[in-house]
This record gives sequence, C-alpha cells and structure tokens, in this order.
Amino acid sequence: MKEKRPEHEAYFTFNRFSESFRTTKKGERPDIDKLWMEVKRYFLSFEEWFRNKHCYHLVGFLVDCGASIGLLKKEAEKITKSAFIDFLKKEIRKQVSCDIDELILCYSPNFRQVYK
Repeated sequence: MKEKRPEHEAYFTFNRFSESFRTTKKGERPDIDKLWMEVKRYFLSFEEWFRNKHCYHLVGFLVDCGASIGLLKKEAEKITKSAFIDFLKKEIRKQVSCDIDELILCYSPNFRQVYK
C-alpha cells in the first residue's frame, strides 16, 4: 500500500492556510484578502478550463502525465486562451511519442474481422 502523503490528509487545505497565516511577521496581521484573491483566481481558472471541454481534456492529460497544475496556471496567465491551447498541445506532443499510423483502434476482440 502506498504511504499516505501529507496532501492526502483530511484537513490539508485548512492546515496550509493556517500555516500561511502563522508565517507573517510578529505583530502583523495576515493578508487574508490577498490569500482569498489567490483562491478565487485558481477557482476561476479551473472553472474556465472545466467549461471548455477541449482545454479540460488537454489539461487533464498533462496533469495525469505529472505536469504541475501551478505551472500550467502560471503559463495560462501569461498568454492568450488560444495560445494556451497551443501550449498545451505542444506539451502533449512532448509526452506522446508514436506515429499515428502505428495505432490500431480496437472496439472488440474480433477487431481484425471488423477492420476488413
């Protein structure tokens, strides 16, 4: 069984924010508004990606391949939406190394008969 990582704990998000609040200089109040705006920016980015199914699947593929959501978000903030889609496709091309002609689509165990 895999070892439980800290980010899988039940209160991971709460603990991360609590830590952010404690890391301010003594006597200073934490900038809760700044932290909340960061949360809102992440949420809005994720919501936009979710509503655009093409983008959603491209991002999902890259994240499944190990890409950092944070780095993808930073890249998305620097460029236009269409340039971001192009960026995602370019990153996916780096992950996929096969010739399309070598791929065989198989819907059933008798695919050779169907293929004829």
